[in-house]
Amino acid sequence: MKIVKLFLFLLIFIVACTEEKPEIKNEGEITLSSEFLGSDNYYYRMGYSFEKSKFFAIPVLNSNEVPDVFLEDIPLPGSEDLEAFIYTVSGNVNGILKNAEFNNLYDAEGFYNEYVTIIDGPWESLSDTLKKFQVYTFKTSLNHFVKLLILDVRVFNNLTVPDYMEVDLKYYIKRESGDSFLNE
Repeated sequence: MKIVKLFLFLLIFIVACTEEKPEIKNEGEITLSSEFLGSDNYYYRMGYSFEKSKFFAIPVLNSNEVPDVFLEDIPLPGSEDLEAFIYTVSGNVNGILKNAEFNNLYDAEGFYNEYVTIIDGPWESLSDTLKKFQVYTFKTSLNHFVKLLILDVRVFNNLTVPDYMEVDLKYYIKRESGDSFLNE
């Protein structure tokens, strides 16, 4: 009887301690926001890790939870307008580059889908001003390539909190080495 109880205890312990690993995605759509969250003495915004398929806080609270990018909004001098930029997290010696810009989603998706041969730099830590239908390449700190398609850029004007922006984007991350986005 003691052996059965011990076995059941160990079984329950093992099941309870088993942590479910999050799904790591190679492609998807996300929304980056420049909105500040939090209260009192700690304010943060959320950045995204393509490596871990997960959002993390900026400023970073845990050195194991570092996003690849976050959205930065900057007021235009002499106006009340905001412009959005993708900013790479410090410590990433690589960065982002703009491949192309289009007037409509059809042409932008066509380029994104046909963009196969990876362009490796020159890298910047801050993107150009984000606009709908742009295509970018991002290189993570682990040297994996990500292609990005900007789907939408929105400005939120609130009376009670500062203005902020959101950007919807589609991405694909190449986790294997090589100079092609094609699966090999």
